[in-house]
Amino acid sequence: MISEMNVLQFVKEFNEVRPNCFTKAGLASLFIEFLSYVEDTGCDVEFDPIAMCGQYSEYENFDEFHKAYPEIEDFDELYDLARIILVDDDGFIVDENTLSV
Repeated sequence: MISEMNVLQFVKEFNEVRPNCFTKAGLASLFIEFLSYVEDTGCDVEFDPIAMCGQYSEYENFDEFHKAYPEIEDFDELYDLARIILVDDDGFIVDENTLSV
């Protein structure tokens, strides 16, 4: 069964299942990314917060990311190695399935 949701529903329902995985801004950015994917491909995205938490990681800034992946020297290198979803001026989400280190 397919159910459409708006960004507010997405954030609310996601936080009911995985409340500490992403910030509200991060979830809104993920929603926009998924919506763009659906519009571009015509394929649906399964709403699976558990899987999404395993695939995507949010970082406040590059310094926080660099602590987890010290081998990546700067944001430009990270951008070349993974799919990045920008959240705000400093924050971003990394699609861990695309990160090649």
